This record gives sequence, C-alpha cells and structure tokens, in this order.
Amino acid sequence: MPHHTFSGPRDINRQNYEVPPPDVPPPEDNTLKLLMEGVANLVAKCGKLYEDLSREKNRSNPLFNFLSGGTGHDYYARKLWEAQQKCNDQTRVQLDGKMPPGVQRLTAESRGQILGEKPLEKTSEDQSSSISSTDIQLQYNLIFTKSASFVSSAIFLLLNSYFDY
Repeated sequence: MPHHTFSGPRDINRQNYEVPPPDVPPPEDNTLKLLMEGVANLVAKCGKLYEDLSREKNRSNPLFNFLSGGTGHDYYARKLWEAQQKCNDQTRVQLDGKMPPGVQRLTAESRGQILGEKPLEKTSEDQSSSISSTDIQLQYNLIFTKSASFVSSAIFLLLNSYFDY
C-alpha cells in the first residue's frame, strides 16, 4: 500500500553523509569556533533554510564566510554533521518510545507511590451503567490569542537577532 512520509523541518534539504566529513581542528579564533558550532546546531534543529537565510543575511560579514566555503568550512561541515547525528539519535529515541539504558519507565502505580498517593479502592460493581450521558457536561473554551504564523515569525526573528552585530 503506497503511503507518503511527511518530512519535518530538520529533514528538508539535509545532506546525508554516508562517510562523515573529516574531523578537523577548530579555528584558532574562539569567537569564530563558537559561532560555527552555534550555527551548526541551529541548522541541525531548524533545517537548511536557516543556513540559507544566515548566509544571505550575513554575506557582507566576513565571520560568516564559512557558510559559503570560506575559511573554517570543513570544521563547520563536521560540526553540522555531528549536530545532525545527535538530532537524529534523539528523534529515533522519541519515535521508538524506548528509554535510554538504566532508565525505568514509570507506570501510573509507580508515579503514585513516588508522589505518596493512595490508590483508589477497587469496587466489584460495574458503575458504568449508572452514569448516563446527561450526567456529564463538558465545556470547551478555546481562546486563541496569537496566530501560529505570528509565533513562528517571532521565533525566527529572535534566532536571527542573535547574529546581528
């Protein structure tokens, strides 16, 4: 049966390296090193579009030449690959629903014990028949204060303001 898998923001235009880029030493300039690592982490989380926008917005800033193949590009490529591997690993764990080794899954009972709650007493009667649908009234109050596009724009502007000098 054919099906479509929708890609998330991190999957779009992502370079997949079968062989990791070479491990190269960081640049001597610590500010440049931190900038490269920060951009690599953001691109791994937000997608290639963030890299493209950063390159375009900062084309006149020599600190960002590494995005266009300039000095430090090999270090940036390695850090981007490492950040993508970390994001892929985290996504795999979330999708698999598996817990890291040594971490036990909490059940409702174990959570209750930790919080000092007493379990409800079990009854032998079937009480589901005694409750009619008219006895339960649910009220839905949904209030939207800001649109999703406004929030997305605000996050984008916040991330980009980090690189303004």
